[in-house]
Amino acid sequence: MQLHILGVYGVPEASEPCHLVEIACSGVEEPLDVGAFTQADPDLPPSDWQAPYDERFLDGRRLRLQDPDAPEEQPEHDRFRLVFFFHRLDPGRPLESPAGPLHLPAPSPLPDRLAFVRYEAP
Repeated sequence: MQLHILGVYGVPEASEPCHLVEIACSGVEEPLDVGAFTQADPDLPPSDWQAPYDERFLDGRRLRLQDPDAPEEQPEHDRFRLVFFFHRLDPGRPLESPAGPLHLPAPSPLPDRLAFVRYEAP
């Protein structure tokens, strides 16, 4: 499995620090455990570390999910993108993933291709 962070984008409409994380996924043969993405915080026990919020699997430029009330499903092929919101992300620390630690690029503006992904407070 190969995971590559395509971008980290600030979410100005969130009431607390939040980012949208975009990851290119390839060679994924089993369902991807989105809950395994986290960021270690030395000041907190692992049970209090942040986790992805409102994850979405993308196929090409379009959201695979047509019905917003249906459960999210991973694409059946092994190449796709994953986006999720992550509160209190520290760009100076790696993001833990099912494929090991992923180093974060500097946050950048949201690209037009992801303009349809809207933040809703948890």
